[in-house]
Amino acid sequence: MPNFINQKHLEAITAEQKAKLIEYFAAPGSTGTDEQIAALLGVEYQMANALLASKMCKDICDIEFLASHSCNPDKPVSSIPYQLDGFPFFPFICPHCGSPINNYQDLLFSSIAISTAK
Repeated sequence: MPNFINQKHLEAITAEQKAKLIEYFAAPGSTGTDEQIAALLGVEYQMANALLASKMCKDICDIEFLASHSCNPDKPVSSIPYQLDGFPFFPFICPHCGSPINNYQDLLFSSIAISTAK
């Protein structure tokens, strides 16, 4: 687990918010981006990211980093499982606009949680 997670963020989540998150991911195939989880729980984006990286979420969903190109920030060009180390190798071609992507400054990052319920 990354060291940037501040456990105090997780302690600030109420029992009701935890229950809401667990219920949300209980449905097989349910997904939620960091922005969607923040809205669902009524918390700030940073707290949603801390929560998604927590042990509690690891038990109910898989997390992936999404990398998007600035030409179309709503459509990821790459998805990287949270447990793996490494991001896309450069250069690579954006599948949306055909431009070469040469460095991380050309990318925007977010994360998505995918339910592990069966």
